[in-house]
Amino acid sequence: MLDTGAFVAGLEYAAQVEATVLGKPSSAYFAAACEALDADPGMTWMVGDDLESDIAGAQGTGLRTVLVRTGKFRPDAVERARTQPDGIVSSIGQLPEWLEAHL
Repeated sequence: MLDTGAFVAGLEYAAQVEATVLGKPSSAYFAAACEALDADPGMTWMVGDDLESDIAGAQGTGLRTVLVRTGKFRPDAVERARTQPDGIVSSIGQLPEWLEAHL
């Protein structure tokens, strides 16, 4: 099964240029989001369910992070990961209460 990486590599080869990837976990992606929102990265929170693309990507740009135990969340991945979120919640519905308790 092919993912987007194979197509990007093929297009780079055919065009003889290196692509600029702007999706997660690229820091350019998170920086562009902060710029579009006129948000200070240090005051901005990323809430997601993927340690690599959501949490590590956002932290690489200076955002604070909360991991949600839904979707791609795997407890064993959190235990093994070098990157750790600032917090973990079971559902997005718990986020306001978590933020109130931890800010």
